[in-house]
Amino acid sequence: MITNPVKLVSAVNNIDAELIINLLHNNNITCYKKSRGSGGYMNIYMGYSVYGEDIYVDKNDYEKAEQLLNEISEAQELIPEDRDNDNAPVPFFKNPRIIARILLITMLGGMLLTVLLNIIY
Repeated sequence: MITNPVKLVSAVNNIDAELIINLLHNNNITCYKKSRGSGGYMNIYMGYSVYGEDIYVDKNDYEKAEQLLNEISEAQELIPEDRDNDNAPVPFFKNPRIIARILLITMLGGMLLTVLLNIIY
């Protein structure tokens, strides 16, 4: 149980807060999160909050938790980014031109089929 809570970090959203809390719990650090501002109401009403979440730990565990977060942030900086994401091939279903052509062909086919059926019957 936390007797003397100290704010460790502010997370951007609920998902980041849960990831940090799970990391702290896995390292035997007791913590909890608290929505900032009216974020608690927004989480209930909308399912998310734009205000973020504050994460609190006990004063005795603060240094250990801060060191753990610093190690994680340093490890993330060491991960190399993909070199050339701008020239990566786009899947066909995300290309707007292909989608527009498929829709146009489908609509024209439906119109042509309707005209042919009206002529025949």
